[in-house]
Amino acid sequence: MRLLGKLLATMLVLALLATTIFATMMHTRYATRLALATANLASPHPISAEAVHYHISSPWQLVIDKPEIQLNDEIEAGGNPPSWAANKISLWLSPAALLEQRWQFESLLIEAPSSLPSAFSPLGAEVSSQRLALTDVDLQYGGLAITGGEFQLDNWHYDPHSGLPPWQQFNGGFQLSADQVEWQSQAAKQVLLDGHHSQGRWTLNGFSLDWQQADISGQLAYHQQQSLLDVQQLTLSGLQLQEPELAKQLSAMVQNMAQAGTQVFLERLDILDSSIELPDITVNHANLSLQNWHWPQPHWQQQAATLSFNAEDGIWLDTPFTAALAELHFAPQQITVSGLSVSLLEGYLRTAGTLLPDAILLDSLTANGIKWLAPQGWQQSLQGPLANIKDISVGSLDTGYLQLTAADDDKPWQLSGLHLNGHDLIVMRDKQWGLWQGALSSNASFASFNRINMVEPLIEMTANQGNWQLTQAIIPFEHGIAEASGQWQRNIDGQPWSLSLTGDSLPVAIIDRWLGIELPLKGKWDLDTQLSGLGQSQAALAYSLDGKLSSQFRDLELTTPATALWQSWQKTVPEGQEEGSAQTVSTPKAQPVAITPFSITSNRGRVVIAPAELKSRELRATIAGNWDLASPPEQQLTLEAWLGCQALTKVWQHDQQITSHSLCDGNNI
Repeated sequence: MRLLGKLLATMLVLALLATTIFATMMHTRYATRLALATANLASPHPISAEAVHYHISSPWQLVIDKPEIQLNDEIEAGGNPPSWAANKISLWLSPAALLEQRWQFESLLIEAPSSLPSAFSPLGAEVSSQRLALTDVDLQYGGLAITGGEFQLDNWHYDPHSGLPPWQQFNGGFQLSADQVEWQSQAAKQVLLDGHHSQGRWTLNGFSLDWQQADISGQLAYHQQQSLLDVQQLTLSGLQLQEPELAKQLSAMVQNMAQAGTQVFLERLDILDSSIELPDITVNHANLSLQNWHWPQPHWQQQAATLSFNAEDGIWLDTPFTAALAELHFAPQQITVSGLSVSLLEGYLRTAGTLLPDAILLDSLTANGIKWLAPQGWQQSLQGPLANIKDISVGSLDTGYLQLTAADDDKPWQLSGLHLNGHDLIVMRDKQWGLWQGALSSNASFASFNRINMVEPLIEMTANQGNWQLTQAIIPFEHGIAEASGQWQRNIDGQPWSLSLTGDSLPVAIIDRWLGIELPLKGKWDLDTQLSGLGQSQAALAYSLDGKLSSQFRDLELTTPATALWQSWQKTVPEGQEEGSAQTVSTPKAQPVAITPFSITSNRGRVVIAPAELKSRELRATIAGNWDLASPPEQQLTLEAWLGCQALTKVWQHDQQITSHSLCDGNNI
């Protein structure tokens, strides 16, 4: 035992002596050689350095100037072995590492590394450090370019055989700052990150950067196993997104995230004073706040999301607007519009209400001064957004001084100075348009339909649970007036209806331009109509139509020569026209014409057109017929006409037209 004690004491003295000699040598000009020789014994790769610094006051710290490691198992093009180098490495050794066969450091500081090779550890073995710091970083890695960067990772443990990149092999806090980071041709400047990584969860306690002239900051967390990105706060201020190609890149990135199954929870997103240009909409100086949004779930599946938006101006679907403001709240299968207002088309629009997948329920709708020129095909454009809508209601409707024009329609129309006022309105029920509930009044300073002008028309109506009442309709024309009242009980079986219509000095052109009956006349028309029936279906109407239409004509003139009218009657369908449209031929001289009083009666759908006669200096014609709405074979209308010595008979029967006429020589055609 005494001998063993002496041996242990001798070994301890020798160890202390060796340590003393090594420490002493590290303070001499042999320090660099000694340190490199020791390192090369432990490394399979040649290691060189310009200088090695050591001081006994910091016994576990070593500073290496200009280190370089030749990676002799990787040969670059040209035959030169690649290398890894840095401006300086400061390392703090871990005493425990002296007893283990791995590289372990308390702290590792690398200044200006030349690159991050695929095997980050040039030693080909595991490397760990309680803190890894890189400064003055200018390098590229996997399509990512960093300029002027600084990194710091806590509890970094790099295993070259793990298959993970070096920057993912740590558990703890991390910090990053960079003058510029470039990825997919997009550069972000003044990048700052402060976060934590542990067991597949990445947390950014704070980050900021400059991109597209915007100051961007926020906090977020990424759960790798669930592919869930939780954005606690994201703020973009002064964003200028006006490059179509960039918008396409962002759209492609979003699609890739969706295909990869990534989910995003936006606790709060704020876009401040930004200008954004997208294919369908452009906004300038816009502010947007979005809270509690789950992506990629559609808006109908949001749980409790809120969207607030305002913009100084912009363009939506080629329509300029200003002063846009909106606040929306999202719940499952429901969107509540707390307020929406916008100035556009020389006026403004304001509304609030609730949107459902199959219903539009507005609490209020206000519009004033809007001038809308309907584009060609505007009806089809409206059908798309309303395709799934079954019900539409408006609690309070107040519009004024509207000007609506459809100049490109087959039958052009215009409403100027239009006022609409109503309350408790249901205007669509089960996809059926009409006033089902409420009170509605409308008037305009001027109206025109297919070149027939009206002055200050007024219409008032009410409905109670589907019982519709046309209480008043007054339509003044330039030299005449029409008045109407009616009822439609859509709330009971059969849906009975009635209509009373009177007209005094109406323009005769209504027959041609509104009803599509080819009769090129101008003059005055007095009308008295009483009709009733069932409106539940076309079949119900065919068996129930009752009533009478009586009319008289005054001051009539043909607007086309009698010969031209005669020729049009000879044709089954006038060339270049749809049947029922008028072909107006200007004539320098008026041609007076007279029509006898004209009446139509109907009894349970059996319509009788009493004979009526048209006379002019050159032309004479009579028309009469019977038209059973329920029995097509019993539908017949006969026109007989004479022009000089010529005679013509034209019969409309069911879906056929038969025309015959005789010439002056007596021959029939």
